[in-house]
Amino acid sequence: MVTLPIPLSIRLCSTSLSREASANFSAAQNRTATSRRCASIPRRCHKFSTQTCHSPGLGVVRRHSKICPRNACSACWTQQRNFVRDETLFQEIASALGYKENKLPFTLLAQRLPLRLLRENVRDCEALLFGGAGFLHTHDLDVYKKSAREYVRQLWDGWWPHRDELQRFILPANTWRLSSTRPLNHPQRRLAALGILARDWSRLQRASGKNSVAAANDLFRALEHPFWNFHYTLTAAPSAKKMALIGESRIADILANVLFPFWLAHDVAAAASPSTPLWAEYAKLPAQLSNRRLETAATRLFGNDSRRKDFLKTVAHQQGLLQIYEDFCMQDNSDCAQCPFPEQMANWM
Repeated sequence: MVTLPIPLSIRLCSTSLSREASANFSAAQNRTATSRRCASIPRRCHKFSTQTCHSPGLGVVRRHSKICPRNACSACWTQQRNFVRDETLFQEIASALGYKENKLPFTLLAQRLPLRLLRENVRDCEALLFGGAGFLHTHDLDVYKKSAREYVRQLWDGWWPHRDELQRFILPANTWRLSSTRPLNHPQRRLAALGILARDWSRLQRASGKNSVAAANDLFRALEHPFWNFHYTLTAAPSAKKMALIGESRIADILANVLFPFWLAHDVAAAASPSTPLWAEYAKLPAQLSNRRLETAATRLFGNDSRRKDFLKTVAHQQGLLQIYEDFCMQDNSDCAQCPFPEQMANWM
């Protein structure tokens, strides 16, 4: 008996939950439900899951894992036709600090207030960023907590002399997405981290110049701010516990999507040879977070094999899975019936 592929329209209906229904479940329960629904979808590559979970299949994922940094490396070279090296790095770090919710406003802000301008006004660079972001919309200190008033006054003192000149560059309030952001990841905290990096840019230059994960980790973990180490936002009450400005997951993201491609863009030998220490460092970078696309890709490729978890442990494997998912799963409209990935995988193995 031949099992016909499930039509795309039916699959979309069967794999989607209404907003009212999904609200009754936790994020973990929704991920589990999605994973189980995806497992029921016919997959021609599923029969290869046993072989893929062995070392030959691991090489397939590793091969695709190098596409992401190489593509980003090419993007770095393209950008450097128009920007100097430091401006490129500054904009990419700003974009990474914005994460997915606020990537656009951080990128716009780094373009409108470039590193050169911030370095020329190094004492006021943090104030320029907050003013340009539109976070200094009122100078009435009464709206702030007592613990924040002195800091906000300092920001206003630094922003006021530049306000008229930079008025047209201020981002509209609706550019920011604040409601879906975790307190620790609030863009105001990330903006403060960007200001520290701009003010002490020479430290980042030295750390990035070493092409070392350890040096970059030490730099980002050592970022300190007397106000933002204990506040979520400008208007929030102080926290009793000290908080890191940039968390481990964000550091891993900056390494994978900014610094490694940047290093490859300036080390032609490392980019061409997969046996260089730089690629070895990239392969060892541990994954901090997963997401629904990764879970879906792992489920569709490996089914319920317990070893599929091994492909979610490192950033390299995660990026390899995402690359496969985008190159094949997202391009296929036949419910896997005509996807060329199984045949290609058989040839690679």
